Amino acid sequence: MNLWYRAILPVAGLIALLVISLGFNYYLVKRYRHAYRELSRVTLDPLGLNQFAPEPTAVPEAGNGKLMIFFGDSRAAAWPSPEVDHAVFVHRGVNGQTSAQAALRYAVDTAPLRPDVVIVQVGINDLRVIPALGDDSTAVTAATAVNIRHIVEQAAAGGAIVVLTTIFPVQTPPWQERMFWSEAVLTAVTAVNQDIRAQATDRILVLDAYALLVNDNGELADAYAQDYLHLNAAGYRRLNDALRDVLAQKPYCRLKN
Repeated sequence: MNLWYRAILPVAGLIALLVISLGFNYYLVKRYRHAYRELSRVTLDPLGLNQFAPEPTAVPEAGNGKLMIFFGDSRAAAWPSPEVDHAVFVHRGVNGQTSAQAALRYAVDTAPLRPDVVIVQVGINDLRVIPALGDDSTAVTAATAVNIRHIVEQAAAGGAIVVLTTIFPVQTPPWQERMFWSEAVLTAVTAVNQDIRAQATDRILVLDAYALLVNDNGELADAYAQDYLHLNAAGYRRLNDALRDVLAQKPYCRLKN
């Protein structure tokens, strides 16, 4: 019996290694296909305008209410509309978009709607790739802040009041995402959020989403996390409670030209 075990164990070990290798390679192929698909999507539609086709500027009638737009990335796209009297909410968030893409897109799919209020959440897709870029952390952080300011300037130029939200905190990603991850992401989020808070005026209202969602370790609190980047329903409920308070501060009348 012992001889049999000694003979079979090496074979079993090789089979186990083969199975693990095949499984890992299958995972890598799936990841590659996903990455290639996303790259192709961005190449063919760099601003994500097809998401709102065929009528990107068609929105519900606001009537006597105010038109309020959630603008930005997937976090804005997933943000559920709060219950606010005399308001119609429209979503103009695109999954995976950077602040640079959003800044270019605003004039095409959002400015023509002439919103009364624009709620902006964008920037994490710029900052989360910093670990893969080597020494470009400072440049990426600065560019993200500039792009967000450009979005705000465009919205304000159209007469809208801007509710500028700080970038949501994140968690440490799962193991398969950690190859391109470091504390530099958290540092960059903090830096851009400082720039966002500095933009507050009587018509640029800062909603400090980061402060509402972060835990004592500087990460997205588990109670609000759908995954390491995105919020669950409880997270958005907390934000909407704060958003209603912010919206109550102003009559939200368009600037008269």
